[in-house]
Amino acid sequence: NIPILDVQNDLGSASKPKFRVSKYEADIEELRAGSVFNFNFEITNTHSSVAAKNIMLTLSGKSSSGQEVFTVTQGSNSFFVSKIGPGETFSETLEMKVKSDTATGAYPINLTIDYEYDGIEPNLQTGDIGETEKHELNLQVIENARPVVDRVDVYSWDRGVVVGNP
Repeated sequence: NIPILDVQNDLGSASKPKFRVSKYEADIEELRAGSVFNFNFEITNTHSSVAAKNIMLTLSGKSSSGQEVFTVTQGSNSFFVSKIGPGETFSETLEMKVKSDTATGAYPINLTIDYEYDGIEPNLQTGDIGETEKHELNLQVIENARPVVDRVDVYSWDRGVVVGNP
């Protein structure tokens, strides 16, 4: 056995965990306006040696116009994960609903990850401790067909139409 002393992280002291959304999908093939679906996603800590801790995950389905297209049907849109180790993957499934009057298009689900890690330094301006990552994931929605009656003409063969007549 040969003792090795003073081993240091070759990535430097600024090395921190990074997350990658490795997979996301709806459990049904076609998301129609008003439908309920299970949203499955996986996030991976891509760092080779630093674990992320005290993780708060928040999902938001707001479109660029500010309206909430996707909403969580049960529970909260935020949840806590105690730790995701280096190279580990965390997966979760949430039941969500598409807003019933959504037009056809791709809409974002925003995933915000707030976390801490060993060796983190406080922000010098605010004094806060923690990192935040934001990921935008898009899902395609198909609107429901809405028939429209346009340009209705009312007439009679022998005389004009009079209010009160059948």
